[in-house]
Amino acid sequence: MNLLLLLVILFAGFNAAAETARLRIIVETDAGGDPDDEQSLVRFLLYANEWDVEGIIASRPRAIDGENLNSERTGLGIIRRLIHAYGECYQRLIEHDARFPDPARLLERSVPGYNETQDAVKLIRRAIESSDPRPIWYMDWGSNEGSATNNLRRALDEILLERGAAAYARAKSRVRLTGYDQFGPHTQTAPPWKMWVNTFEPPINGRRWYHRFSAITSDAGGFNLLRDVLTAHGPLGALYPTNTTHWAKEGDSMTFLYLVPTGMNEPYEPTWGSWAGRYGLHEDARGLHRYWANQSDAWNGSTNRDNTLRRWAADLQNDFRARLDWCVQPRAGANHPPSPMINGITTPAILRWSVHTGQQIRLDASKSMDPDDHEMSFMWSQYREAGSYQGGWDFRSSESNVEFTVPADAAGSTLHLILQTTDTGTPPLTRYGRVVLDVTTADREQAIIRNAMQDPKDSSAELSLHRPLLTFKNGSAVHTAQDWSVRRKEISREWTGSMGSWPEMESPTSITLLSEKRRDSFVQARVRLQLGRGGTGEAWLMTPDGVTRAPAVLVVYYEPETSAGLNPNQEHRDFGLQLARRGFVTLSIGTPGGNAWKPELGGASCQPLSFHAYVAARCWQVLAKLPQVDSNRIGIVGHSYGGKWAMFAAALWEPFACVAVSDPGVMFDETRPNVNYWEPWYLGADPVSNRSPGIPSKSNPRTGAYQRLMASGADLHEIHALICPRPFLVSGGAEDPPVRQFALNHSRMVNRLLGQTNRVGFTTRPGHDPTPDSNKSLYAFFEVFLQSSGRQQSRALEN
Repeated sequence: MNLLLLLVILFAGFNAAAETARLRIIVETDAGGDPDDEQSLVRFLLYANEWDVEGIIASRPRAIDGENLNSERTGLGIIRRLIHAYGECYQRLIEHDARFPDPARLLERSVPGYNETQDAVKLIRRAIESSDPRPIWYMDWGSNEGSATNNLRRALDEILLERGAAAYARAKSRVRLTGYDQFGPHTQTAPPWKMWVNTFEPPINGRRWYHRFSAITSDAGGFNLLRDVLTAHGPLGALYPTNTTHWAKEGDSMTFLYLVPTGMNEPYEPTWGSWAGRYGLHEDARGLHRYWANQSDAWNGSTNRDNTLRRWAADLQNDFRARLDWCVQPRAGANHPPSPMINGITTPAILRWSVHTGQQIRLDASKSMDPDDHEMSFMWSQYREAGSYQGGWDFRSSESNVEFTVPADAAGSTLHLILQTTDTGTPPLTRYGRVVLDVTTADREQAIIRNAMQDPKDSSAELSLHRPLLTFKNGSAVHTAQDWSVRRKEISREWTGSMGSWPEMESPTSITLLSEKRRDSFVQARVRLQLGRGGTGEAWLMTPDGVTRAPAVLVVYYEPETSAGLNPNQEHRDFGLQLARRGFVTLSIGTPGGNAWKPELGGASCQPLSFHAYVAARCWQVLAKLPQVDSNRIGIVGHSYGGKWAMFAAALWEPFACVAVSDPGVMFDETRPNVNYWEPWYLGADPVSNRSPGIPSKSNPRTGAYQRLMASGADLHEIHALICPRPFLVSGGAEDPPVRQFALNHSRMVNRLLGQTNRVGFTTRPGHDPTPDSNKSLYAFFEVFLQSSGRQQSRALEN
């Protein structure tokens, strides 16, 4: 049976791909009120090994007499009492998992969040304003009379007042929420929250989701609070209070159970389901990432909201039981969860494949492991509600393996399969594997890119605006491919003469491995590049598993982290990550010297943008040397500044097989401030006159190569022509609106002379930023022209 592993993805959306997968977490609790906060804190501390706990904030200065029976009478005192009990279990806990945080660290990060104190506000600001690229997941556990004002609200108030709107927007973009709306005007103030999952609401049939945790889990799988928590499970379990309105109420636990990495859940996909149930868009979301518990699952003969949690309830309670055992038992005396592995990939990685209808799929979990050498059972199931395909299909399963054919009517849908791996320990523990199938027809890529690559109607008016390409400088016409070869050199000499020559290319390029780790279906390596006159630079190299002679793409941008998907504040710019997931070797690099506005040229005399192209050429040499890479199939891509860089690199270094550029400004245009080739960090560098930034004017005239090129009547259509006949895609936006596609007709005329069609493409979107749809076309472009023979694919586009 054939298995085509087209794409394996650890789905991280636009944020979760920081260098470490561990989430940063802050909890704000009104401990001292309803005792269920203390119940949830007991469970939370037993999962503290799974995250980086940045803070625990006490918002209630005084416990409620009568309702709360804790001997400590302040919120902070209650939290610290629980942490001290955790500390008494700590030496046992680290036998089971060395990642449990030191209790002293937790105490240091547990602070009062009372109205008259600033400790919590300072803690929040330090976390948000730190250089750590990972966002903060902020959990508010609710409040009532006697609690302080929410401290995230106070911190944002302060940032807005002291540092202004830009700093406020940056701070707010660093936060993800699980909890109630306690944030006052910040819920309406732009920018919107990046992610907000309300694990408490809404009421359905008069029942808040907050109250359903008790009803669904309190005895799930035979869980017994007296036996499994309160008796003989150490000082932390003994502090679990029982005087709540609902037995084992734990109304706040779903805020963090949503984030436990079980192999089933993805924090940025609430609709997929987790140990906190399954969530849907809030009715007032209006396109925002705002979710709450309004979904239902069909399970065991009924369909209701409770099933979104009930189907996992026994598993999560058994896991809690085991962790309480860890408090008192040595490693050999307690159970530990298994590690499912699907087709060689270990969870909690979520596998996402691009497959086509009729494809034969085989999933193999036989190499799953159990740390205690227990026997394991395996169950595969379709999670219908989590996907968009509502039909069913036949599984042919044999213990750990499953085989099936992708349904013929599933094109355009997603299918979710869940593997439940359960050991035979006491209590039995379960971990999951999730496989997400994006189903297309077999010619998906051609279909996506076909319209973009078709020639638009000729615009003679647009062509007349620019110097003709198919005319030599002496006025004679270019008639043949051989003539074009001569004409191309003529254009190249003029541009190189204006921009300055590159340093020599003979000096060897080298690559030094600094670190590496498995990520998804590839190895992610931090590397240092020695680029001769280009100096050194650090980059991210991503190499898919098992590839030989694979296509590769160089990704250029301000810094390499964004392209590698390691910058959560730059959405839809992670070209290196997404292409690696599609089977490409990718190398993500940043500005030479690190400052795009003051690029280091290593003593070179050429214009900065030309020097950028030189650096890209040296990176091509690095990729071409790798045994995993086919040197005939190396492309380049970039967005905005990176788009300019990629376009010039492909024009000036012919070995690049194809190029895609995202909204760089593909023609000179002095009415658009961001089409700024005139700036000294692009083409306006001048040893005599260092112009001020901004559109050229009488008081701030053109300088450098830009002045010379404009004076001669040159424009970027000549740079495009230097790319011909290699495939070239412009992913246009604000700086490259639809009218720009007609300027590309110059290159189409050259390609027709060379016997090529469907080699120049254009897509459009309303704004500058890339979008999922624009990126879909961009990735399809590389899949069409690099994954197999570009000539064959070009012919396929004509059909």
